[in-house]
Amino acid sequence: MAEAGFPDHVVNSWFGFVVQAGTPADMAKRLHGELIKAIRQPSYGQNFAAFGAVATANDTIEEFGQFVASESKKFGALVRDSGMKLP
Repeated sequence: MAEAGFPDHVVNSWFGFVVQAGTPADMAKRLHGELIKAIRQPSYGQNFAAFGAVATANDTIEEFGQFVASESKKFGALVRDSGMKLP
């Protein structure tokens, strides 16, 4: 982003899994636990490494929510600072 005029912004790609609002908490926690088990399998990390990526996971659903909120805040500021407008 420095070459685009935003030296203080770092951009990383990421993805996550979400569930529909109203999903029972115990079901969401179980799904999260199963996803964490899968992500922590050595073969999962090896597959990501083949593409130059690193597989990581938040330990809790709340941590992921905080991460998403921080990313939204960061990129919201980037859009505002850049003066980008939708056509």
